Amino acid sequence: MLYISKAEFKGSKTAHKKELHGLAYRRLYEALRAEYEIDTEHAEYIYNEHGKPYLKDFTDIYFNISHCQGLAVTAVSAFENGVDAEDVRDYSERVVSRSFSKREKELLVNCEDKNTMFFRMWTLKESFVKALGIGISYPLKTAEFLLSKDEINAFGCDGYSFVQYIFSDGYVCSFCIKNAGKNKVYYIGSSADKLILPV
Repeated sequence: MLYISKAEFKGSKTAHKKELHGLAYRRLYEALRAEYEIDTEHAEYIYNEHGKPYLKDFTDIYFNISHCQGLAVTAVSAFENGVDAEDVRDYSERVVSRSFSKREKELLVNCEDKNTMFFRMWTLKESFVKALGIGISYPLKTAEFLLSKDEINAFGCDGYSFVQYIFSDGYVCSFCIKNAGKNKVYYIGSSADKLILPV
């Protein structure tokens, strides 16, 4: 499940980031208590060599968080997963040059809404790398995503499935899970204070 929460920007960027981080973890604790009956006050966390956290005594439960300005996302499932959320804004050509394949660059050049398309591809790449648990040192060009309005065509990501949520109020959220399933795109009218979305 994905737990998506909004938070209005107030004060400094540092304070807002801290608020979102806390909100994502509060949603995680809620999910662990409600869905798995885990005593989150006494749960211990371990980390892999790249800093990805796991529950020490519950090795069959996987989680991931992400946040951007105004939005916090928490993913919890029985399979290794990764999630990434971004607010749509002007993208960086430098990131495209470094991280996008030739076909992805062509798609970006030829689409109408370049900023949304960039973040659709970028969040898919990030969610995949986070599911792998190896950090952004992964060669992002090798995870290729060719998108239409309703389709996610993934290359170089065998064994992983993707779900993408596109919000009318300017957010894109992508979820990657290590489980053979069908890639899906959902369009959401707005990101309410709290949404629980299927994956």
